[in-house]
Amino acid sequence: MQTIRNAEVFFAWIEDETCFGTLAEFGYAKALDKKIIVGVKKSVNLKNIWFTLALADVVVSAVSAEEASRQSFAVLAEV
Repeated sequence: MQTIRNAEVFFAWIEDETCFGTLAEFGYAKALDKKIIVGVKKSVNLKNIWFTLALADVVVSAVSAEEASRQSFAVLAEV
């Protein structure tokens, strides 16, 4: 919780729709008004996590967390 409070940007990697701990952290980061980036594994059904994705500042679909991180921070650099 302290790490999220200290962060400027919250990055979440979702590779499974049952990522309940990650979703709780996501909600906490959102409540603290952090910039939120979500990387989603290409095999995840986005319809099942639509609400989470709607709250994110940046959403990328990728095959790995590393790829998602590179893509999403590149997007932030352009803004």
